[in-house]
Amino acid sequence: MSRNLSKLFNYSLLKITLIPLMLWIISSLVFILLRVAPGDPVDAILGSGANDFSREFLRNKLGLNESLINQYFHTLMIYCTLILANLLALKNQS
Repeated sequence: MSRNLSKLFNYSLLKITLIPLMLWIISSLVFILLRVAPGDPVDAILGSGANDFSREFLRNKLGLNESLINQYFHTLMIYCTLILANLLALKNQS
């Protein structure tokens, strides 16, 4: 009985420690798929009738004018900030 409990504990610990890795892999795949998808996100948001100033303003606001690696790290920072903010909100509720 004790041996089975030990195996279960080790298995659970392994799965829990793999959660951050899986979240990183999934978020990276989503980032890559969104960047590879055809079409411009600015055109999707503003439509084809928007002027050049509006397009450039939104592109700057969304960070689409930066290099791909900067966009990736910026996206990861946003994910980390959201996770920490949610943890702090849950802590303040209790």
